Amino acid sequence: MWVQSGFFTVANQAPPVIQPIVVSNGAVTLTWTATAGRSYGVEYKANLTDPAWLPLGPDVVAGGPTASITDQPLAASRFFRVVAR
Repeated sequence: MWVQSGFFTVANQAPPVIQPIVVSNGAVTLTWTATAGRSYGVEYKANLTDPAWLPLGPDVVAGGPTASITDQPLAASRFFRVVAR
């Protein structure tokens, strides 16, 4: 058996924080705080009592200190969350 000793770094990063939501012509744009290069999943529910969150689309890779996605919901309301991957 081969064993190598060494060090590794665990980076604690702050969770994403959703900024004020912008609604324009029926489209909803979510912007959140981010870490450049990190992937984020945006999920939604039509009702908070629904058992599962649904993916809004493919993950978003942040290019800077914020990231965003635009949704054109079919329902009258949606609840969103952003998950750091």
